[in-house]
Amino acid sequence: MAVDANDQVLTISVPAHGAARLEAVNLGQGNTVLGGVSCLPSSGCTAVDDGGRELSSTTPSNPQSWVLRHTGAASFNKLSCTPALCLADGGSSVTVLRSGVAPRSFVIGPADVYQGPGQVSCTNAGLCIVADSEGGVHVSTNPAAGSWQTTLLGDAPQCEKVACSYDGISSVSCATPELCLATDGHSVWTTTNPWGEVAAWQRSPAPDAAGIEVISCPSVRMCVGISPGAAFVTRDPADKAPQWNKTPLPAVPSAGAWQSDLERPSGLSCPTEQACVAIDSLGYSFAGNPSGGPWTAQKLDYAGNSPPSLTGVSCEPTGACAAVDGEGRAFVGTFTNP
Repeated sequence: MAVDANDQVLTISVPAHGAARLEAVNLGQGNTVLGGVSCLPSSGCTAVDDGGRELSSTTPSNPQSWVLRHTGAASFNKLSCTPALCLADGGSSVTVLRSGVAPRSFVIGPADVYQGPGQVSCTNAGLCIVADSEGGVHVSTNPAAGSWQTTLLGDAPQCEKVACSYDGISSVSCATPELCLATDGHSVWTTTNPWGEVAAWQRSPAPDAAGIEVISCPSVRMCVGISPGAAFVTRDPADKAPQWNKTPLPAVPSAGAWQSDLERPSGLSCPTEQACVAIDSLGYSFAGNPSGGPWTAQKLDYAGNSPPSLTGVSCEPTGACAAVDGEGRAFVGTFTNP
């Protein structure tokens, strides 16, 4: 499943050979920016928006099935769910979301350390990581209690008179509590001990001059990264200098004034070592088997003058996928392994 910036949830179908089909479902929330979505085989999908609201459904292809909850948070960006909880990033805090339990928000670092928007990855074993736009990595094995440890990755900020630039983390993924990868675009950070200080994180150059924007690790044996126009797969993600194999993504035709060959990757979900779905911010999804075989591209159907600005995607091992956009739409469907 994926989400976009127009309050729509996008469902994805990935038939044989990795071809993906997404069908739009308008959630009726107006011009709300849906920033993140997370789907689980047993409980469906949960999405969050820039108004601090949680939307959830056990049958996400049915627009009437989505349940809205006001959490009291000012805004949400991304989230990650496990069977026990969902963790949503709010830019200056995180919120723990659990069914039947009042949401709880926590500031997880000093104001001069934790700055959003952040990327979130939680494992079924209980580890959660929030990586922020100023290079901070915040780790917890008990996020519901507000217990966090902070490590700063990257170079020291470059500051001018009115602003500073940081090595912000654009994506983070943990296959298990013993393996997490993060990327700031031009570097890949790897750790087998997320609780360690910065020395526990190994930094290696991105395998492509264009950089890796989003990353997903379906297992300790594989991680996948997406750069503009290419997919990269490593079979030794825990190595200090992982080797990446490159597969070009299909070129896509012009969509009027809009064109994308994943020039702006905005999400990636690899639920297994045989299936990945990537999205961009200009209305395309890309699906493929990272273990081998071709990738395919789909231009999403949408109503309006501009394509959906996809902001998040989540796929289950069972085959269900959803994406969301910045205008309140969800795109939902299923995949079959090539």
